[in-house]
Order: sequence, then C-alpha cells, then structure tokens
Amino acid sequence: MMETNVLELSLQDLIMVTKPYNILEDIKTDEEGNVIASVKNEYLMKQESGPMQCSEFGRHAAILGSMLLAKNNTRQEKHYYLAIKADLTRNHLEVYENEEFTIKVSPISQTKRAGSVYGELFDSNDNVLFTAEVGYMVLNRTTFQRLNANNKIENILSQEISPYKVRKRLRNVFVDENKISATYGVVNSSECEGHFENYPCLPVAIVGGLFGDLAVNLLEHVTGCHQMIDKSAVINAKRLAFAGEFVHFEGKLLEQKEDNTIVMFAQAFVGDEVIADVTTEVVGV
Repeated sequence: MMETNVLELSLQDLIMVTKPYNILEDIKTDEEGNVIASVKNEYLMKQESGPMQCSEFGRHAAILGSMLLAKNNTRQEKHYYLAIKADLTRNHLEVYENEEFTIKVSPISQTKRAGSVYGELFDSNDNVLFTAEVGYMVLNRTTFQRLNANNKIENILSQEISPYKVRKRLRNVFVDENKISATYGVVNSSECEGHFENYPCLPVAIVGGLFGDLAVNLLEHVTGCHQMIDKSAVINAKRLAFAGEFVHFEGKLLEQKEDNTIVMFAQAFVGDEVIADVTTEVVGV
C-alpha cells in the first residue's frame, strides 16, 4: 500500500456517527486522495464464517466513505452522510482467523447532496477480502433534524456493553417452502448508540446483519447447511428505522444452485412501509 499521512483534520468531527458505532482507528490519507483506516473485528454471528461478516465490512466501509465525502465537502461542517445503497462482494471463500484489518476507500462521485465511494478490506497479509461500492444521501444538520423532529430523544443513557458486539437477534422465524419471515421487534435507543445523537435509529449495517441472519435460516431450510459465507449483497436503504418503531422481515428464495448456494431477496418493514431491501447470494459451508 502507498505511503500515507495521518490526517491533521479530524474527519470524525465532520460526520454524525460516533463511538461505539464508529470504531475506526489510525485514519490516514494517501497521495491519490484515498482515506485509509484500521479496524478490529468486532462482531461475527456464529453462523457466518469469517474472518469478517459481510455486513460488518459494510458498516466500516460506509463510515470511512462518509469521512472521505466529508473531507472533500466544500462546507467543512457536520453533515449526515446517509448510506442508501451498498454493493458488497467477498473476493474468496477461504475461512481463517484475522483480528485486525485495513480499509481503504476511494472517491467515485460527489455532489452537494449525494456521493459514492469504492472500498476495499485488507487482512493482515494485505489480501483483499471484500470490495464495496457505497452510495450516499447528504443532508446538512438543519435539514435532517427538521425532517426528523418527531424522532428526537433527549437524555439517552449510554450502555456499558456495545450493542454492536451483543445484538438483538431475529425472533419468530417462520419458513414456508421458499418464503421466510421474522421479527426484530421494537427498536430501542440503546441499540443505536453512536447513530445518531438524540435521533437514535437502527444502522443500515445492523439491518444488513439481520438480512444475513434471515438468509442463513432460509439456507438451512433449503440445503440443510448450518453455516454460510455471504458471497455478495446489494442493500438498498429507503428510510431509517427510529427508536420506538417495530421492524419485521420477509424474504423469498430467488435461486438455488448446485453447490449449496442460494440467492435470496428480502425486505425489512416498519408497518407496511419497506425501509430496506437486499438481494444476497450465500453459500453453505
């Protein structure tokens, strides 16, 4: 990787995502305008083979990508960089242990209200495990808070355990032939720490992880495999799910292949409104 320089400007101060959701460290830039960071592997559901969960990579790539957009924004003030689409691909199916990773994001496009980045995840041997393209909607603080005034919560208590290490899992999972449904339940503010202050909402990466949970249940029903690798996922986030809202999921099998691979399409709902959807390809291992 190219020689890099530690940023003098704190890009964390220009985005609205904070700890414990943002755990990126050693943030740097290189001569080509990329932003690079290191991150430790924080979460992997036991049914998805590592070294990192696909949605977890999406989490870190989206946060670092928002920093890149913030760096290049002509208005150097806090904005909400909302990831509205992520196209994630795993480069190989090898399963191994790796605790610390490097993420690099590069600019694709950027306007006043939108942007997109390309990201790569490197293991400790500089092998590329995942790649991603992430698209964003960009809102200034005044606009976001005006649009979501009804979702504001003051005096939220911080939890001792990060909700990104210990997560609420899907309940009431029901599979009927090639269809699957499940509930997440009511979003609690404690499950959204760092995303966003006084406007707690379920991160898209958490929704992505729940899509993965849904996929492994459908995979087990169709193929009998209890363990999976998420080969690719295209996630579209249509709106945020705020604290107090009830989230449920529905999915269906699109394709079954010979090598214990399935393709699933699924949606997440608040009431009858779709808040996100995914098309994902997973393989049983």
